[in-house]
Amino acid sequence: MSADHDEVEKLPPGTSERQRWRWSMDFDEDFGGGFAFGTLLLRDDGQLLCAHGDDVSHWFALRTYPPTLALVDVAADLTARGYDLYEPDRLDDRGSVIPWKPSRTLQDRPS
Repeated sequence: MSADHDEVEKLPPGTSERQRWRWSMDFDEDFGGGFAFGTLLLRDDGQLLCAHGDDVSHWFALRTYPPTLALVDVAADLTARGYDLYEPDRLDDRGSVIPWKPSRTLQDRPS
């Protein structure tokens, strides 16, 4: 999150959504333990936003990636930072979240 945790506009004029993930994170006991979840949104300008829990009306800036960075590389960085990534709006037949799997499609890299 940004140092001041200010809310940011989800999609300011001239930007669009490039990728959305559901996320979860299990915190180490050194950090008090616990579990958090929410939604991550990567805009086409490289800005990564985060909403906590099920509330997607409040977005906070996490970090900025180069806009041309492949989604698989953004996901690898997030995973290395402790995020578990899931499909944004899909559940399996048991009602469980589905882990996000990268694909190397034309949509993986912005034009």
